[in-house]
Order: sequence, then structure tokens, then C-alpha cells
Amino acid sequence: MLESIEKEYPEVSASSCQECKTTHPTWALYRHNDKIVCGACFNKGVEIPQLLSVTEPWESEEGKHLKALRYAKLEETAWFFLPGCPYTDASVEAVKDYRTLLHRMTVDFLPDSWVWPEFPTLQFKEK
Repeated sequence: MLESIEKEYPEVSASSCQECKTTHPTWALYRHNDKIVCGACFNKGVEIPQLLSVTEPWESEEGKHLKALRYAKLEETAWFFLPGCPYTDASVEAVKDYRTLLHRMTVDFLPDSWVWPEFPTLQFKEK
């Protein structure tokens, strides 16, 4: 398993990749073949076609429509995180989880397998 050099050098916040010579935070650098390299240099030449093709279904008309609906649902719930929200902390946390599911829609699902999450039941704070 490839691990970041961050644990090796906790006092250092950034360093240079020995391949491309660019500076990166230590959590983005890895020890590989006795060199310290960034993720881009480590992955040079590695093809991951299934990851690249996952976005294609979301560019279809159905995918664009679902993303527009998701955006509207995210906009409708954004105010829950403003000061003065009348709902309990547990309700706000439930809305946060709901929004996380919406944000992950295009990452974890395809348009034909997406099912809208149920909006949580909310409770007002006691006065």
C-alpha cells in the first residue's frame, strides 16, 4: 500500500516531488522506488478508463435533468446552516446527511440507478 510521507516528516508542511520538481503538501507526496513523488508522477502511464467514463452518463439529458433537480434541492436546504435556524441540532445534522447524499449523487450512482433520498423529519428547538 502506498502511504503519504506526512507521517515520516510531521514537522514539514510541504516539499518537492523528485520527478516533476513541483512543490506539494507532504500529505500529497509518496515514497516510491526510493524517491519522493507526487500522485501525478506516481500515476504516470496508469490508465483508469472506467473512472473516466463514469461522468458520461451524467452528461446525458436525463443526467443533466437530475443534476438540475439536485441543485434546486441543495439550494432549498442551504439556509439550514445559517445562524438562527429554528430547528434542533439533530435536525440540522439530518439535513447535512441528506445534502451529503445529494452531493455524492454523481460519484456513487448512475442516472438509471439514482433514487432520491427521503427528506428528514425536522423538529423545532424548544423555546
